[in-house]
Amino acid sequence: MAYELLPHSNAEEWRRALVKRLKKCVNTDIKERGHAVLCLAGGGTPLPLYEALAKEDIEWSKVTVLPGDDRIVPHDDDASNFKQLREIFADFEGITVLPITSPDGDVEASLTVALKTLSDLWQPFSAVVLGLGNDMHTASLFPGAEALKDGIDMTNPSDALVVVPNPLPPEAPYPRISLTAARLLRAQKLILAIKGDAKKEALQEALQIEDPMQAPVMAILDNGTAQVEIHWSPS
Repeated sequence: MAYELLPHSNAEEWRRALVKRLKKCVNTDIKERGHAVLCLAGGGTPLPLYEALAKEDIEWSKVTVLPGDDRIVPHDDDASNFKQLREIFADFEGITVLPITSPDGDVEASLTVALKTLSDLWQPFSAVVLGLGNDMHTASLFPGAEALKDGIDMTNPSDALVVVPNPLPPEAPYPRISLTAARLLRAQKLILAIKGDAKKEALQEALQIEDPMQAPVMAILDNGTAQVEIHWSPS
């Protein structure tokens, strides 16, 4: 399996290490390609990381940011990952924050937006940051979802798809747009950023199960080519 587990003693150490990694990825792609693209997970866990990264001295006008998945809701809804990213990076002149959903939260229109956004991004992502659910989902590739098989199919030519979790999480009962595993793996750096004992237990369970249909994160961790850095801290 192509992964490296990097434990950190606390949240501050975790955050510093990840900011350093992401800043290096961004600066390398700006130097070599003239532009950097960050594909970022939503949710509360990585929020302090993004806030810290946003304070770094980076040529933000040469950076594009987009979510790796999103709930299909209007862009002004608090459940929108796009809204979260846009607010975090709002102060940087010239930065591009791209949605993968439609402004009104329409399902079909959102898939069209996602596919168009991704087709315009020709280069591999500079870095992808992923999270992990207690059910072992990553991005919005949920176990039990009808679309999961297509989402983890490495021969699937589509970059994104609509996923309806089954069952719908009561805290976020929305259909999702998710990048496919194949598209997420087209990256210079792959990072799984997790905190807490529950996430560590979910990771250990996924590594034991191995089957990505039951533990979708394994489509990323057991990809056979790209190295994934797993950053964990106890809190």
